Amino acid sequence: MEELSSSPQPTTPPPRKVPSAKGGTFLMTPLPMNDNQFKHCGWSNPRGLDSDLRHSQDEAHPAEFRWVIALFYQKILFGGGTLVAPGVVLTAAHVTEGKSLADIVVRAGDWDLESNRQSFKKQERTIVRILRHEAFQVETGANNLALLFLNWPFQLGDHIGTLCLPNLGKSPKIEERCYLVGWGKRKFLDDRFTILKKIELPVVNKNMCPLQVPDSVICAGGDRDNNVCTVDGGSAVVCSLKGNPNLFEQIGIVSFGVQCGTENVPAVYTDVSHFREWINYNLNRVQLEIRLTYHWTPRLPVLEVT
Repeated sequence: MEELSSSPQPTTPPPRKVPSAKGGTFLMTPLPMNDNQFKHCGWSNPRGLDSDLRHSQDEAHPAEFRWVIALFYQKILFGGGTLVAPGVVLTAAHVTEGKSLADIVVRAGDWDLESNRQSFKKQERTIVRILRHEAFQVETGANNLALLFLNWPFQLGDHIGTLCLPNLGKSPKIEERCYLVGWGKRKFLDDRFTILKKIELPVVNKNMCPLQVPDSVICAGGDRDNNVCTVDGGSAVVCSLKGNPNLFEQIGIVSFGVQCGTENVPAVYTDVSHFREWINYNLNRVQLEIRLTYHWTPRLPVLEVT
């Protein structure tokens, strides 16, 4: 926690070899591990920004979760994501398949998708590159993650911010209570949420997963009517950091669910901690190309919170 409030000079670990998903190794050059730009990643607004706006128990406060992203394809909501850098969104690979860049809009800073009654302003961007994990498998849900690189960074503020990522291999504890945040349905025949929902989920043992799952996933949920469903794909599962209930990191990405909202049937999520090196490496690799082509430098989420 002390790292969040201090501003020491950034230090960069030496490069090291990292196994590639396609075999062999690549040399990963880490970024500075305490970049002051991201000392505020993961901070929420626990009471929201518009206290006069009413909401139900399963809805988030306005601007409570500053990093939540809504993804639209041809003006229709199709999934969610997380702002991990001002110009980079983390989402699931499967939600991006079959979609052209020109028809995708990325929105930050929203709460009620069908009104502008909140005082803060939403922002929208387009995508210049989609980078899916090279070993993504549709059949098993393995390696189900992607990075979306935006045409221009979002302007950060009280209602828009970045989310912290867990250390490599820091999987959540069994029975830990975390949150799914997104606009997806509660049950298959329901309408999707128009106001951002917040559902508390228990992390469960993998032997409770609905199917045989790969090592790169976690399972959570199983409470009746509190689970992932249609349009939740790519959204984040977040857990608060020990000792600070208002500071969050992303443990999972919504991958798939078997039965929406069914009791004792948990859903499957990509384990973000399993892919921390992949995320860091590809942010490093792409940032120079983005800077040269679009004349802006994406600042990267390099802060480690322990």
